[in-house]
Amino acid sequence: MLILTKRIKIPLPHEYRVHSYLKGIPLQQYEGWNITRKGNSPHINFKLGKTTNVGIFALKLKTVWDDLTRLEPNLKKFHPDLTKCWVIRMLKNGGIFTHIDYKRDRALMIPIGPNKGEIHYHLHWKWKPFYTYQYKGPTLTRTNVTHSVKNTTGDDRYVIQIIRKTYEDTF
Repeated sequence: MLILTKRIKIPLPHEYRVHSYLKGIPLQQYEGWNITRKGNSPHINFKLGKTTNVGIFALKLKTVWDDLTRLEPNLKKFHPDLTKCWVIRMLKNGGIFTHIDYKRDRALMIPIGPNKGEIHYHLHWKWKPFYTYQYKGPTLTRTNVTHSVKNTTGDDRYVIQIIRKTYEDTF
């Protein structure tokens, strides 16, 4: 049973190759995330555009999947539904305020490169976090609990976000 996070022990020995590749993709090829809060609630409105109001850009994983799996073959072991997966580039000081994801209860996050980042869980969307998880590698995260992310480092953060139809007994 997934409480909040579960580390997935699939090694990525060639992760540095994927990181170099992703750093080489111009920001103009990404779509910006524009996020606003839905009234006085933890729910959010989400739009893609040329710019971002939260410092986060996304690229559809299917557009780079073949290249990434040539660089790191172990990525294939995650069996993504490529119609629903993203490569996320979070700029320094980028992030999403406290929220609950719409229509999903979990996501598999694969941080790429030295800036792994962290996720913060909150008991209420107006409160400070009660738990912070520091990513060390691929991690299944609970997304139907109020959470937030913030890149407080001086470097862009890259994450492959995998969505699957089912997660039970897969890792």
